[in-house]
Amino acid sequence: MIYTVFLGIIIISNSSRAFLIQTDIKRRLSLSYPLYTHKSMQLLDPLTSRRRHVLKCIYFSLISSLISRPPTSFAVSQDNNKLLLEIRLEQNLMTLPPYAMESTDVFYPSYFYGTWDVTSTLSSVEAPCGEVLFGGDTRLQKAIGDIGSTLTYRSRFIQSGDSRIIADREFNVQEIAKASMGDASVLDIHASSNLVSCTLYPKGSDQILHADLVILARRQENTNETTFTCSEVSQQIISTVEENEAKIRGGFTTPNYKNRQLKQIETISTFTSQNTTTEQIHCIQRTATFLVPSQQDPIALQLWQATQGRPIDVRFYTVLYSKNNNNT
Repeated sequence: MIYTVFLGIIIISNSSRAFLIQTDIKRRLSLSYPLYTHKSMQLLDPLTSRRRHVLKCIYFSLISSLISRPPTSFAVSQDNNKLLLEIRLEQNLMTLPPYAMESTDVFYPSYFYGTWDVTSTLSSVEAPCGEVLFGGDTRLQKAIGDIGSTLTYRSRFIQSGDSRIIADREFNVQEIAKASMGDASVLDIHASSNLVSCTLYPKGSDQILHADLVILARRQENTNETTFTCSEVSQQIISTVEENEAKIRGGFTTPNYKNRQLKQIETISTFTSQNTTTEQIHCIQRTATFLVPSQQDPIALQLWQATQGRPIDVRFYTVLYSKNNNNT
């Protein structure tokens, strides 16, 4: 199974132990780390905690439902008239996204309408800031071990109120969650163009979790009639149901950030098809995870400063959409 970009660094809050961890981080970050790019290495898959496994499943379910982008603006860069997102994907740029929220929703080409069978295969993993900021050697090796793994699910596209084609986000999230976390994993879900909010009970977990994926930026570029590139930048917020309910009641202001890092994920996807009546659509997708500064955790703030604006986790996927003509 593959699960996309979920940092699992655990920071101990005790002041003296935090100082030791902070000192060790500074020492290890002073080393010169190579860029880890693994396309075919087969390493052992070490055991990880159940909670970390569950959180990775949740994020994959949410982000995978939002990966398609159709044509819109033609803002051109200075590199041989190529579009901004095309350059970021082809050159695998390790910089923060330079765009903001450029459209209200995702409006797909008309041939996306209907239901598709989807396979998503992890093809490479990179650690631009080294294994420490990636989450440690265990996490890096686990990610490498997932290379070549494929998740299979269904995706559906419907007409909006103004007759444009949009993703059926609730359907898509539930389908991905069932494939990655079990058939009964989604207890409740609400979705809009800029927010997916769901209550999840993953198979094998002893906790019910609340997950939000907030879209912060979006950009779409049209290359030609059968090729388009898109991107969304999202922030994930995950808590237990108890934490979320306490926050709603006013008895809890923020989740426990000591045990996790806030992060933003840029997802760029390029879709190609043979023609506008195609039965298959091919997609190359890149996810880049950036740390976010935290005012609640000074160590998390220093980790963010150490990245110098670079992503900590970069992954490429090959995704194939095959038309499902059963209308199910």
